[in-house]
Amino acid sequence: MFGVCLYAFPNMKPFFIHSSHIFLSVLLCVLFAYIFGLICRIVGKRISDWLCMNAMRNSCKKNFSTTFSNMLKASSIESSTIRTMIDNGQEMMAYSYMWMKLDSCSDADCRNRFLYVSRIWVLRAIYEGLIVPVLLLAASICLKSCVSPKELLWKDLSDILNNHSGCIVIPIVVFLTCSFIYLLSKEADHCNYTQLREIISAYSDFIEKPKQKEPHQISYTTILI
Repeated sequence: MFGVCLYAFPNMKPFFIHSSHIFLSVLLCVLFAYIFGLICRIVGKRISDWLCMNAMRNSCKKNFSTTFSNMLKASSIESSTIRTMIDNGQEMMAYSYMWMKLDSCSDADCRNRFLYVSRIWVLRAIYEGLIVPVLLLAASICLKSCVSPKELLWKDLSDILNNHSGCIVIPIVVFLTCSFIYLLSKEADHCNYTQLREIISAYSDFIEKPKQKEPHQISYTTILI
């Protein structure tokens, strides 16, 4: 996002890049790259959620509450705490409770599964965060193609496009932008669905099943004694 901003607004470069103060330039670039990344993640998530709920309703998964409840019914989870939350309509709280239990689990296999789910969350954040830079880059290219073809990314094509650059570039850029945003939103939704499925599966395997085995182990020990 930071690089796209510098391309879209070249007048910002002197503010961030100082040849006589390299450390200050690096510090400013890192700081604003982090800030822009957070903004892109927040805005991109809203755009992705809106697309899945409206424009991509048929291709995206169902909403969180419905998906979570259906997966929970298909699993072997019988925790009274989770069931109480579900009965009260607190699916998000039950989901957070599962995250907390998996994060506090000391089992090595559980830790590996938790790291895998965390990487899926990072992928989702990356996909959603790329939506805003794609939109900004597309808008910048379209504007520059109308104002001055020589300001395009592909300078070698500026002579060919000449005065008709806007008519040629804008439809192509709009098509590519819509395609990229669709794919990014689709992958973000897929990551969300996969993350939800893995959390429920991991909780069932590493938290719920050991609890179900404990009474049998105690009774078996009692018999031996």
